[in-house]
Amino acid sequence: EFAEKINQLSLEDQQWLLQQLIQKINISNDSDLNPSNSLTNEFKKTFNITPAVKRKFGSAKGLISMLPDFDEPLEDFKDYM
Repeated sequence: EFAEKINQLSLEDQQWLLQQLIQKINISNDSDLNPSNSLTNEFKKTFNITPAVKRKFGSAKGLISMLPDFDEPLEDFKDYM
């Protein structure tokens, strides 16, 4: 999810974000990068990342349908058949 959001940014925005993150990194001898540190929290705030909700089976029932002629050859390819 995070990678998808990063890829949606322009190159200039990605470079700006990288510069901002580099400025925020202040690693000392007694700290390490782990899920509870401020850098990870900054990512979550910047990209509004929330934990995924478990999907319920059958929640999209009735939203998707296929036409009866779905398997019929397309008119556009008539010349090639």
